[in-house]
Amino acid sequence: KCLLPTALCELVLDLGVRPEELAQLAYEARKAAKLYARERCQVPARVAASLYDGFRQLKRYGRFQPQGMSYDQVWDKYRRLAYMETSR
Repeated sequence: KCLLPTALCELVLDLGVRPEELAQLAYEARKAAKLYARERCQVPARVAASLYDGFRQLKRYGRFQPQGMSYDQVWDKYRRLAYMETSR
């Protein structure tokens, strides 16, 4: 078995996958792991986690999203953080 970050790094080094493609793969892997963890837990905890994520997204982005942030929202979040770090 291989850890996901190691496997993704091998994709870049061995197969020449571009970083833009890698970001999308990492997002999809994180989303799949989150959904898998939710499916494995008890129903009340699953519902509570989905409601928590949904209301958190509603507060931040004005839309109820029980699956969490979209790819574009994640991209904007880290773009803003990078800008803040470089402007210090």
